[in-house]
Amino acid sequence: MNELAIHIEYLLLSHDTVIVPTFGEFRTMQTPARWIAGENLFIPPVRNVHFNSAINFDPEEIFLQSLANIYNLSPEEALKRCEEMVSEFHKTLVTEGSVDFGSIGVFSLEDDAEVTMASCECGITT
Repeated sequence: MNELAIHIEYLLLSHDTVIVPTFGEFRTMQTPARWIAGENLFIPPVRNVHFNSAINFDPEEIFLQSLANIYNLSPEEALKRCEEMVSEFHKTLVTEGSVDFGSIGVFSLEDDAEVTMASCECGITT
């Protein structure tokens, strides 16, 4: 799993939304517990992650503050490191066609060059 995904997963433990500058928004959605009577199966509640590339500015800068704290960087250096991580992600996506994002899901590059994300069905750790 890549460094970008690790940071996002960590932040989603304590935040419902993480916006990565120049990349997009990761938002958790709660799926309630449910009972499947035909299978006599109880499915516990899970948090799934949805991605929106249209939202890529965070006035609170949660992601950048986290990078700055972890790596002891200035705000400018944290933004530069973020841009490098996103660039590395995109290079891998173009080369491989898909990128595993751990418990968040899998990013894929479609034939029309559109980037899509399929959320992990089992949800993320809470």
